[in-house]
Amino acid sequence: RAMPDWEIYTDLRCKIAGPVEHFEIPKHFNRKVTRGMGRVALMSVICAEKALADAGLIDHPILKSGDAGVAFGSSAGSV
Repeated sequence: RAMPDWEIYTDLRCKIAGPVEHFEIPKHFNRKVTRGMGRVALMSVICAEKALADAGLIDHPILKSGDAGVAFGSSAGSV
């Protein structure tokens, strides 16, 4: 959608975005898990978890064995 508030940034060429307005952290992500995570990291982990669930891999033994995992990188946002 158009982001009219961004008009103040004169050198910003693109003023459209896809904001996620109704983002909720799942209940199984407790404070100990999330305390060092920003919004970008939280969204990334939740998306990876949903992808694993969609693929039917959440309870697959290979993921619990330590022989496989998920890697994610970002060049913007939080750590």
